[in-house]
Amino acid sequence: MGGLKPPLLTGADEQHPEKAPEFVSFIDFPFAHTKFEIMKTEKGYFACGNRAPRRNVLSLAHSDDLIHWTIVKDLINYSHLSSDFTAFQYPTAFIEGDKLIVVSRTAFNKCANFHDSNYITFHEFSI
Repeated sequence: MGGLKPPLLTGADEQHPEKAPEFVSFIDFPFAHTKFEIMKTEKGYFACGNRAPRRNVLSLAHSDDLIHWTIVKDLINYSHLSSDFTAFQYPTAFIEGDKLIVVSRTAFNKCANFHDSNYITFHEFSI
């Protein structure tokens, strides 16, 4: 996982919510280093986010159980451009029918750096 800590799954006691959560396991989740979206559909769960360490590739992952994740595809891939100045990050997404709608905080076209985005972009993908 590139030196990053994997997400932590904890268990809560529903009968005693005041009790501290207990460690269950680690989850190999592909987007845990920055903001991501998880959406539930009749086809399972989909997540939209950036794979570490770069934000110039926005990807879609799928899971049937929220524990085992598989990358479905790269939605936007500008890995050929410098990740210092190009980013499609902090996605907000939803699924409507077979369409994935994403709004991205985007750094592109001579932005000062990847984090100081100069666009908010809207994207629609078939899933």
